[in-house]
Amino acid sequence: MKKNTIVVAPIVALCCLSACAATPEAVAEPTPTPTYAGTAAIASANIASLTSSSGAALPAGEPTAINCTVDGRRSARWTATFVDAPKQTVEVAAPTAGWNQSVWQQVDFGAGWAMAIVPGDVRNLDVVTNLPNEAGHDYSVGAGYLDAIEATCLAIRFDQAADAGAMTGFVWRDEGGVFYRDAGGAVPSANFAVDGDTLAAYSDTTLDVFGVIAASGFQGSYRPSKSKDPFPFLQFSTVQDAGRWRTYVVGVLPSGSTNAKVSFLSGASSPSMATAPAASGEVFVLAAARTAKQKGDLVSTITYTDASGKKVTPRWTK
Repeated sequence: MKKNTIVVAPIVALCCLSACAATPEAVAEPTPTPTYAGTAAIASANIASLTSSSGAALPAGEPTAINCTVDGRRSARWTATFVDAPKQTVEVAAPTAGWNQSVWQQVDFGAGWAMAIVPGDVRNLDVVTNLPNEAGHDYSVGAGYLDAIEATCLAIRFDQAADAGAMTGFVWRDEGGVFYRDAGGAVPSANFAVDGDTLAAYSDTTLDVFGVIAASGFQGSYRPSKSKDPFPFLQFSTVQDAGRWRTYVVGVLPSGSTNAKVSFLSGASSPSMATAPAASGEVFVLAAARTAKQKGDLVSTITYTDASGKKVTPRWTK
């Protein structure tokens, strides 16, 4: 997401100077540091570009804009503006530990809305629900940056209104490329550079999500516990070049895995493989090749040695 630069009116502190003594040089007391302890707004952002996940205009009865305001009591207000209805405002308290943890909740601004405030500058967002791994559960995200508290305000709208009630949290990537979960804490991740593309993979067992983001445009994730996969992985293809697709298999092996090997199918050209250990112990693996079809298997087997020294050859079942 592109960072929104929001101009916030500066708060001016009024200071009382001590009476000047009858000396050649009067010395003023130091000016107090401004404090944000009141009800006045210290950060505000307007989110005006609200659409569905396809980019279409929202139907009648949906907000035309949403304002996100935070005051000195660490209270946030989300105010939705409508064409033919009064404004609606929802308040939420910030986490007691400060804005180093996200805060989010469902809001009744129309069909399927949730609002969130996230520390830092959010570059990618993956909203997790307790729904099965299936298509048709898309959502759109509007963002505004809150300069004074260095946080991002997010307006999340689900295409299917009922999906908002299934939301369990989210993973985001900051401007430094680090992934975090909404409740706080970094998410295991790894970066790969291959065939002119860069990919970032992340895996969070707390939220039960595995995902990949490619610089060439692909972004996808799913919930591993709701599948029969032997380990979390995704296969996908990106841009076509000279009649062939860049196809990838990206996965994460259990903590302590070593000696990962991939056997490619005969239709794969220019195959390559790479692994990257996460700080938490998991091992991310990438298999890449050029393929004639956008869809179709890329590898026949993936093997590795587990933490106990046993060779493992996972098998996929339908």
